[in-house]
Amino acid sequence: MARSIMDAWLQLSFFGKVHESSPIIEAMSQVLAHMWLDLKMKSGSDFEKKLGEFFQHQIEESYYGLEDGTENPVLKVYDVQKLHYEGPFKLSRNAVLKHGLRKTLDHIRTTGNFPPVD
Repeated sequence: MARSIMDAWLQLSFFGKVHESSPIIEAMSQVLAHMWLDLKMKSGSDFEKKLGEFFQHQIEESYYGLEDGTENPVLKVYDVQKLHYEGPFKLSRNAVLKHGLRKTLDHIRTTGNFPPVD
């Protein structure tokens, strides 16, 4: 649910700048959902913390593919090698860790792509 909320917010924020099926939207929604879960787990019960850890693990290990399990052809447009080896979540999280959330979102909004993380 957290990822879906973040996805909707990002699509509104990037309307006209980044295609709605872009792996960038998916990856950043994962990062924002992960951050939101961190915040919620700080004040939650033991059960909520364990559930939050489970969902964070799911986000960290996810692969951006189609629902039927096939690879999404939209990834061909971006740095496929980096997305393949690092994964969308790790790539976007590294951008946020290096540049901060606001600068990363601003860069995506103006360029339609992640800021450099190397």
